[in-house]
Amino acid sequence: MALPCILGSNLGFSRDLLDWVVRKEVLANDQITLAPPGRAVALLDNPTRVTGVRIRDEISGRETELQADFVVDATGRTSQASRWLANLGLTTPAEETVDSGLTYATKILQAPKGTPTDFPLINVQADHLAARPGQSATLIPIENRRWLVTLSGTRGGEPSTEASRFIDFARGVRHPIVGDLIARARPDTPVYGSHSTANRRRYFERLPHWPDGFIVLGDAVATYNPIYGHGMSVAARSALALHRGLARHGMHTGAARRIQRTIAGTTQGAWTTATNLDVLYPHAIGTPPTVAARLLQRYVDRLVKAASDRPAVAAAFYGAFALSKPMAQRLSPKAALATLLGHTRPALADPPLSDELLLFARPSL
Repeated sequence: MALPCILGSNLGFSRDLLDWVVRKEVLANDQITLAPPGRAVALLDNPTRVTGVRIRDEISGRETELQADFVVDATGRTSQASRWLANLGLTTPAEETVDSGLTYATKILQAPKGTPTDFPLINVQADHLAARPGQSATLIPIENRRWLVTLSGTRGGEPSTEASRFIDFARGVRHPIVGDLIARARPDTPVYGSHSTANRRRYFERLPHWPDGFIVLGDAVATYNPIYGHGMSVAARSALALHRGLARHGMHTGAARRIQRTIAGTTQGAWTTATNLDVLYPHAIGTPPTVAARLLQRYVDRLVKAASDRPAVAAAFYGAFALSKPMAQRLSPKAALATLLGHTRPALADPPLSDELLLFARPSL
């Protein structure tokens, strides 16, 4: 089996920086007006057309009504859209959950002195084919010469939030490279844990009736195991579907239903990728994959191996996995032929770092 280590030149940054940039851009747009602080608690007005939302001030408890021609629920994983629809007298959507039991442990460290400015992202992946919990370690260079390091493990192999056990866990995954690197780094934060990693999908598009003037998108429709990095990409695709749908259909009767169905389509590739893998780990919760899904996963496993030394396969895999290309690209004639031929070179014994970076990572070599 090929070495389970991916290196990349992705643009890495902290969540604080991302939120700051997004807020700055939003406030600079004179077409956007911020409402007073509060929480949406209900939809207005009836099962046929939504005309706004009821907002509750979290401090005073006072409720006000905010009128709107079109309401978009982008409240994420904790969305109350199902309950709001029920309160309007509509059917609640069916839900599906696939939960590998993955737990995260994350901390930020100051990169050691002398760290190259072009240091890559490093991800040591879990092996979903092994009959043991999946464990991984990821190092992402972020602003101010820091490293964002995340450890993960499925049921029975969860990382601890104790700082004294962080490095040992990182060294205990399929390759110790991340653990070796952070052993020389200075912690900037404590270890933070998270269990919010289940894949959960709400099938709004299947409801027999849908109100005009209301759309649900992003994590409010489907959430994914964050290890795949698909949530924000799907949310962006959902927003694009909304933009195009409004441009095409306006806010006429039936437009919201058409747009909601299009948004559902933007989730499918990411959903299939995440759930087909996560359900294979020991003690995972979810419907076992179909025969067709297992065959597709066997093909993808072979594709991943072939991607290590076949450019056509690598382009197909990473384009689809990053959601920048259609998932069907993995089955293109060129990619399929190269995948069937398989990889040509022996598996690497160490991560594909340059000699300089490899020496920096493991100076004892």
